[in-house]
Amino acid sequence: MFTSGKGIRWSTRQGLLACAIVALLGLNVAAASAASTRNVSVTGNDTGDCVSAPCQTIQYAVDEADPGDTVAVAAGTFDEPQVIVDQALTLRGAGAGETIVDGSSANALPHAGTFYFDGPSSGDIEVSGFTLQGANAKNGSAEPMLLVFSNLMPGGEVVVTDNEFIAEAEFDPEIATDFSLGLYVGSAEADLEITDNSFRGMWQGILLENSAGATIVSANEFSELVPTVAGEDSYPGEGVFVLATGANGNAGEVSTSQVVSENSFHDYAGFGIAFQSGHHSVDPTTPNSFSDVTVAGNQIDLGGSIFPTTDRPLPGVLLKTDQDESTIEDAEIVGNTIAVSAPGNDIGVEGEVSGTEIRLNRLAGSPAAGVDASLASGTVVATDNWWGCNEGPGAPACTTVSGEVDDAPNLVLSGAASSSQVETGGSATISATLDTNSDGETVPLVPAGGEPVVFEAGLGSMAPVAAPLLEGFATSTFTAGSQAGDAGVTVGLDNQLVSVPLSVVAPPAPTPPTPVPPAPTPPVGNPPVIKVSSGDSTKTVPPSGQVTVGTVSCPSGTCDVVAKSPKMTIGGKSYRVTVKVRRQIAAGDSSSIKVVLSRAARAALAKEGKGRLSFKITVTTSTGTTRTVTVKVKLTGKGQGGKAQ
Repeated sequence: MFTSGKGIRWSTRQGLLACAIVALLGLNVAAASAASTRNVSVTGNDTGDCVSAPCQTIQYAVDEADPGDTVAVAAGTFDEPQVIVDQALTLRGAGAGETIVDGSSANALPHAGTFYFDGPSSGDIEVSGFTLQGANAKNGSAEPMLLVFSNLMPGGEVVVTDNEFIAEAEFDPEIATDFSLGLYVGSAEADLEITDNSFRGMWQGILLENSAGATIVSANEFSELVPTVAGEDSYPGEGVFVLATGANGNAGEVSTSQVVSENSFHDYAGFGIAFQSGHHSVDPTTPNSFSDVTVAGNQIDLGGSIFPTTDRPLPGVLLKTDQDESTIEDAEIVGNTIAVSAPGNDIGVEGEVSGTEIRLNRLAGSPAAGVDASLASGTVVATDNWWGCNEGPGAPACTTVSGEVDDAPNLVLSGAASSSQVETGGSATISATLDTNSDGETVPLVPAGGEPVVFEAGLGSMAPVAAPLLEGFATSTFTAGSQAGDAGVTVGLDNQLVSVPLSVVAPPAPTPPTPVPPAPTPPVGNPPVIKVSSGDSTKTVPPSGQVTVGTVSCPSGTCDVVAKSPKMTIGGKSYRVTVKVRRQIAAGDSSSIKVVLSRAARAALAKEGKGRLSFKITVTTSTGTTRTVTVKVKLTGKGQGGKAQ
């Protein structure tokens, strides 16, 4: 959860005024400790204060409550046209599917929202454990909504968790034309945490419009969203729409962190996640912007569609500016698995979008483009992504890019067996790996999810025949049949098939026992050579964020190289870095050890001027010799081109 940053500002006056403040604080603490739980049950009565005995309706309990109270609603179905809340409260049901609030009896209400929070004073709000259903065109406006937050004051936190939002024709006969919506937040300055909810059957799952507080939308499920029709146009379903728009000439500048992560979008046609700065309905000269956007770890599997007013394909993830004064800066799209069928795109970037990094995503649908930057104002950086095959974007089996996209290097799939041969009836472990890029560098944080890795064999069987990709790895066991020859083992991911060298051999004929000679002493090879900067040395990080801190050399045979526990400390805080080094080195060869700082680390280094980097390099030779070196380097931001955020 977010920290609200609340505090007390003391007066500089002395004496009685300070005592009075202390006394008032004591009263506030006493009042907070006296917060009550107001109970609601289908068998209750709307009399009294709902504390000693339950009331029957949620609205009655809300009206009886004081700021900071909890309204606890028992299991059952509650027919409530609309619950209006104008203060900071906790509304807590017995669980989704247990406590059901049905607003379908509402008619001609002035405001939309089965639950409608209207300008509560500063404080923490929670809505959890409900099934909300029954919003319809009669329920307040032409855009029926289940949960609405309007004009939230700064200094508080709003938590919406463990709820179920349902829209169906049973509750909303006009669902095909009325732009139904699950959760709407408008002109809010409080922090938002929207987690572990499900949204099903409406047109739009979540709309956050000019929400200025720090926001997390995480671990929610969006499914079976429906198109809605206006005139001759059909608007496809929309998962999470985050909109920066100024109203009445005011700026819509959202500078706080906006995170959409670990959500699931499936079984509908439309987009999954969209960040849009500016809108055709507001003053085009008004500055609108996002400056800290993260889209990470989401699973998006959608049908493709076209947006009617622009005739543009809708992507799984969209970053868009809509007007000349609109911008999106410093956006990260990282670690997502996206499969959108044509005519849609996996990722779309339009307009004045700068500082965007698209990394470590699995873009494996069959869309018009894996990344569509044809309307972007400049080059979009999209390195270390998986495009559905080893050759990278534009290859016959890969997804494509349009516009100016820097897409190299790309992730590649490899396969290996635990041994080069196996006897008939024997077995070997087969692994599929997606943790290396086309430059031979090890890449961390490869996304999970999507279609599994498929294992096949000719002279034997595989178990399992399909396995999920977890942290870049999937494994299966090959069991040989009775025939010798090439085992015919392959691993397949999306549109890529890789052969795994493995032979099936007949077991040797039995021979009389002979004395067993002593086991030979395994050869001892020369140790690998690891040259790194000393702990007192200082390296200057260039604007690219990539700096060389050492080399690794292999004396003989082959050497396997692993980098572990990278840590970057700047100004007392830790930041993410990536260590790039070749995973395997041949005899007499060497590889540089490079470190790549994340955007946040580069910005912090530019601000602080210096930081400390540490990680471990372990090298194992083919003769079994292992050497581990801890690398400690001082880094300086001198020469950085960026600015601190």
